[in-house]
Amino acid sequence: MANPSAVYYGQESPTRVQVDAVPICDPLLSPTDADIVLRSLEGTLYQVSTFVLRSNSGFFNTMFSLPQPETHQDGGPVMTPILDVYENDFPVETLLCLMSGIPILEWETINAFESVLHLAERWDTPKPLNFLRSALTAHRFIETYPLRCYRLTTHFNWKAEAKLASSHSLTLDIFNPIYRNTLDQLSSKDLLSLFYLHRKRQVMFRELLHCPERFVAGNR
Repeated sequence: MANPSAVYYGQESPTRVQVDAVPICDPLLSPTDADIVLRSLEGTLYQVSTFVLRSNSGFFNTMFSLPQPETHQDGGPVMTPILDVYENDFPVETLLCLMSGIPILEWETINAFESVLHLAERWDTPKPLNFLRSALTAHRFIETYPLRCYRLTTHFNWKAEAKLASSHSLTLDIFNPIYRNTLDQLSSKDLLSLFYLHRKRQVMFRELLHCPERFVAGNR
């Protein structure tokens, strides 16, 4: 950062701090046109361009359209604003990479993926959300965790992905108590659709078992 001084948003009297004294994220997220700093819950600072934030996020576009605090003093140094985002490092850094066109690493867990997905929703970022929608099926999460993916896809009204996730859930006993928490988070409409699908497939399976043309063994 060109100047180590910074001013905090949301304070009655802006406080100047030494940015060099606190952790800074990967240099890839420190563009030359950075004019604001986002601070995570862990205290990590992310130098970002407000243009990138406004262009990719409805949340930040609305925020920066409001009157902003003064970032300089008469005769004093220019101060870079610091904005607390109250989010953890991983989703913040990953989403900022997606917003800035920086390649990201392979997803390690579905929990990590979900944390970024929900932050993308809170920040209203259409392009990253479209990328995450594609990654949901490309990464095989939808095959490994079909019920969790069904919950996510129905939440975002991603119909094709929801249909695919519900199909993969047919291999599960959805009445097993281990899935209770996930099912509890579904709307009644989506939960009934899932139950109807499983019931329909069970009936079809019984009919096929009793069909002499398809399964002779055991039929009278």
